[in-house]
Amino acid sequence: MKPHATFRSRVLRDVLPLLLGMLVLVGLILRPAWEEYRLNRRSVELMQVFHAALWVENRLAVGRRLSNMAMTETGEAGEMAVRQLQLHRETVRDSLNALAALLETDEDPLLQALSGLDTQRMAIQMARESVDKIIDTSQKQRTQEQVHESVSRMFKAVNSIDTIIANISSVTIRNNPSMATAIIIPRQMSTLRDYAERMGLSVIPSLMEGEPLTIDQIRELERQRGTVEQVGRMLNRHLISFTNDPFTQLTLTSINQHYFDQTLDFFDEIINQSQLGKIDLSIEQFYDIVSPNFKSLELLSERFTKLSIDTAIEHRDTAQNRIILAGSIGFAILLVPLFLMITSIRHLILSMQTAQKQIIALASGEDKNAEVEKAVVPRSEDNITQDLFTAIETLRESERRRSQMTKESEELNAKLHAMAQTDPLTGLLNRRGLEQVIDNLNLHVWDTGCRFGLILFDLDHFKKINDTYGHAVGDDVLREISARMQVACRKTDFIARYGGEEFLILFLIEAGEGTGGFLSMADKLRCAIADTPIRLSQNFELEVTASFGCAIGEPGDNDWENLLKDADVALYAAKESGRNCCKMAETIFGQRAHQWGEKTNGIL
Repeated sequence: MKPHATFRSRVLRDVLPLLLGMLVLVGLILRPAWEEYRLNRRSVELMQVFHAALWVENRLAVGRRLSNMAMTETGEAGEMAVRQLQLHRETVRDSLNALAALLETDEDPLLQALSGLDTQRMAIQMARESVDKIIDTSQKQRTQEQVHESVSRMFKAVNSIDTIIANISSVTIRNNPSMATAIIIPRQMSTLRDYAERMGLSVIPSLMEGEPLTIDQIRELERQRGTVEQVGRMLNRHLISFTNDPFTQLTLTSINQHYFDQTLDFFDEIINQSQLGKIDLSIEQFYDIVSPNFKSLELLSERFTKLSIDTAIEHRDTAQNRIILAGSIGFAILLVPLFLMITSIRHLILSMQTAQKQIIALASGEDKNAEVEKAVVPRSEDNITQDLFTAIETLRESERRRSQMTKESEELNAKLHAMAQTDPLTGLLNRRGLEQVIDNLNLHVWDTGCRFGLILFDLDHFKKINDTYGHAVGDDVLREISARMQVACRKTDFIARYGGEEFLILFLIEAGEGTGGFLSMADKLRCAIADTPIRLSQNFELEVTASFGCAIGEPGDNDWENLLKDADVALYAAKESGRNCCKMAETIFGQRAHQWGEKTNGIL
């Protein structure tokens, strides 16, 4: 046989399989860097869409405040608010067009389908027409009902954008679970802003009439305040890891001072003045005090979102550099067998065959739980070949870390889903979780003709407990009440924390089943709270009572909102009747209201 033929056969037999193995190795080296680059590039794109949607929502919220001022203020202040509102609407239009362009060019079909923003534009237009109609009316002819209807439409317009934000958030977290914090924190800030504006909405009608707040308005303010304080504590916990950014720290301090201290204290002062019989405050003064305190929230939301985008861009660029580095290393590795083939083809083939086994095992997943044979590296090629096996071991370790990160990401997704539907203090359903349950049960109620039974109860004088013993004791009381409810209720009942100290229990009363069990359950729950003091320490017990409002729907009726209103009216009646009792709403077959309590020990 000719020498060149022998050499060619050796190349075909030994070197070509080696080169193929090296190509696999290069691919495995490049793959993690490419996956990381693709992940972060997509995160940047989605965060930019999220930022654009959040900006639209913030602009609409500003427009909502300007609309309120234009409808309620008089004189030069009202005229200036109208001019500012007209200019601001141009900003909203440009922001909507920018968001639509980003959605239209996004690769996700779900986001592309939302690019028209037809529902959102219609809601905004309806809200604007309602506001303009009031502005064109003289100040004396404007009524509380007209202003309230217009403000409600403005809230619906903002909520329509929140639907877009929710879809973008879902796609972003599904793409990269590590972006969950970057999504959750700005949305919590939006929640704080909306609740504060709702608190203002509760006050404005009384300011227009120059009269003190009604009991219903005071109760609504106190309920919203409890929610604001809860969301605020969660926001501070989330932001504690970002305090190394001076601007974030400064803005967070401003929020705590102006929003949680000054603004909430200001609403407390309005409540105190109402209880004394008169509010010594004009609408202009109200806006002058409250409006500036929203700016720190919007600044922090904007700053945090941009920091998240900058971080994602930094990670994307780092991954891109790793691709270049990995490609260079891969190219260098491809040159190694060619060089060694000229100098010592026999020794190289022996080492590379072992390397090939390791690469194939790693690529096929057989290497995860098995020890792979180590190559005996000849001394003449020790440095070059040893570098190759070091790279393989590094790749193996990188693959293991990636598998672990995938597992942790899946666990994080499950925890985030549970957190979104669970109250963090009590472990009960929160309002979002309860609405999900109701959506799932509506079809069952409609098909089977069964009924919703609803118990809404509120802890009596809970604010006094917080003021006297502190919020830590108040939180212990809420946890104990939650535990008692879970023991007293059936496994088929749904228990939720509906507000600060307000709880809700949802029952399903099957077709043909009487209401006696539901009625007795309300008094059983009341006794579970009132009969046994709450032991907070070895020498300290606290007696707590609650007022209950109950309502039962018609067979097959899944009108949840009306049922909740009936239960709320009954709860208010229980409060008016001296507390620590149960009231039944007059909504079921024309029956009169019923009351249970300690004094009667049964149905009155």
